[in-house]
Amino acid sequence: INIGPMEIVTLKFSRLPKESLKKTEKFSVTYPKFEWDIYKKVDNYPADSEGIEFLKREKERLIQEIKKLEAILPKKKGIEYHRVMFDILSHRRTYLEVSLSLLLIKELMLSEGDEKGNLKDKIREIGLRLNSARISRRAYEYVLDYYLHKDGGR
Repeated sequence: INIGPMEIVTLKFSRLPKESLKKTEKFSVTYPKFEWDIYKKVDNYPADSEGIEFLKREKERLIQEIKKLEAILPKKKGIEYHRVMFDILSHRRTYLEVSLSLLLIKELMLSEGDEKGNLKDKIREIGLRLNSARISRRAYEYVLDYYLHKDGGR
């Protein structure tokens, strides 16, 4: 599969080795073999500053969109409330993904030192916030699904 920028995919493994059925603290996937190294420094990555500028613009666009959605949320009722809430959670998650991408790009460009250490702390913090945002968005997906199917989604 081809995964584009700012895309997240979920891979479902139809068959896992029998050993993985045992309770264990360690698990590794040997197939399919992934052929990339996300931590490998690539010369001129991104090829130009256009990618970084796009991410910065996207981050700002998401902030503005979240503010708009938060402003209209109190006026919504029923299913429309839940749709807007779901959109807010989705945009917050994407905002954190973009923020993390920008930090990871910056980290790739730095040599070891205090600044890189501080950046790793920020990456860890954003990563934890992103995990929480993903969980919240996924949980709210169930709430939205309930209302969409309850009484025909009215």
